[in-house]
Amino acid sequence: MRSAYLNVALFAALLIAFFVLVGEAVTRISGLGGSVATVAGVNPEAGESIFWGKGKCGTCHHIGGRGSAVRCPDLDGIGALAVERAAELTAGGSTMSPTDYLVQSIAEPSTYVVANYKDEMPKAYEPPIGLTAEEISATITYLQTLGGEADAAAITLPDAVRQAAAAASSGSWTPYIEGNATVGEYLFYDRQGVATCVLCHTSIDKDGVERGGDVGPVLSHVAGVRTPEFMLRSMLDPSAEIASGFEQTLIITTANQYEDGVKVREDEASITIKRMQANEVIEITVQKDEIRKISNQTLSAMPGNYTDLLTVQQLHDILAYLMTLG
Repeated sequence: MRSAYLNVALFAALLIAFFVLVGEAVTRISGLGGSVATVAGVNPEAGESIFWGKGKCGTCHHIGGRGSAVRCPDLDGIGALAVERAAELTAGGSTMSPTDYLVQSIAEPSTYVVANYKDEMPKAYEPPIGLTAEEISATITYLQTLGGEADAAAITLPDAVRQAAAAASSGSWTPYIEGNATVGEYLFYDRQGVATCVLCHTSIDKDGVERGGDVGPVLSHVAGVRTPEFMLRSMLDPSAEIASGFEQTLIITTANQYEDGVKVREDEASITIKRMQANEVIEITVQKDEIRKISNQTLSAMPGNYTDLLTVQQLHDILAYLMTLG
């Protein structure tokens, strides 16, 4: 009998270890690996923990080889780059210190948008991220160290940031009807179903495995950076706001052939795009000397007729699943 109990205990320990390893692997794949331990106070260590953890900054930004390398700028060296940006803005008539620039980038990200990127960064002090004033200040001290030195005393947050928590608690948008996350996950991953989200998007399934296509944005942590209202609106009207790096490119060749898709590579001689075709991702490379015209499109590659393909309940089931991906 004692031997049987020992065998059960050993099996349980091995099972727990397996899931821990799987969890770590998923984190590495998503680019959010590393130290995300909880650290208190306004200091670079706490800021680093928040950047890669609660703040979800690594979902869109990268620092060197860590984080997302598609949607938003590389922040490696941002502490030094902030000096240059502040000088540029001051020369343009705005009196600003490097720390003021970092504060503005988080508090009012739409004020200055880096060239070749979109105005799509959420305000980290609003839902669903909801960082406190202290957490934002800590994150700024971490950014200061990326090419400079931390100076918490130089940080002055706008009143809007400090008042955000109270404003958010006054009321928030909720889905029209209750969705079933389990059904939503099935709809998401069903390659032959009505939604087929998995063909273009990567997400985390019920077993903790990150899988899916790469024609559309990675959704593995979408609930951590986007509100339910934003996610539902993106399903109903996907062309209203297209994520950076996933715009459609239309190429018309000298032979009058039309090719469209998401641009994945470009060099001096050619351009390569990819798109879904017959439920498979294909890549098309066109030589530049064979291109008559090339233009960016305002329509998303994501179908805009989900209101016809899905019932209201199915839309909310998928939304319920996406809301679990924090």
